Amino acid sequence: MVPVIITAHAVTRYVERIGGTEDAAVSALSSATIRTAASFGARVVRLPTARVLMRFCEVAAFVVSVVPLTHFPQQLIPHAWGGPPHSRIDLDSFLNTMETAHG
Repeated sequence: MVPVIITAHAVTRYVERIGGTEDAAVSALSSATIRTAASFGARVVRLPTARVLMRFCEVAAFVVSVVPLTHFPQQLIPHAWGGPPHSRIDLDSFLNTMETAHG
């Protein structure tokens, strides 16, 4: 299994956006779910309270940030598919746009 490295930025974002202590953040970000997802190269892992963003190199997986479920991480919605160029989007406005575009 690929080693998973949790960045300080991810821990800080978890505490800011989800709540809890740093210890709780490290525990959630080093869970079996994260390790399993890293083993098959998932860039985004959905937890019950958040989406965890991951990056990979040849020897390890890095947990780089945490986004609440009410926001889509930009990497999930490429600009070519109607996603925002460089900003966060609001979930309701994105869903309304998708419903309008797809009938």
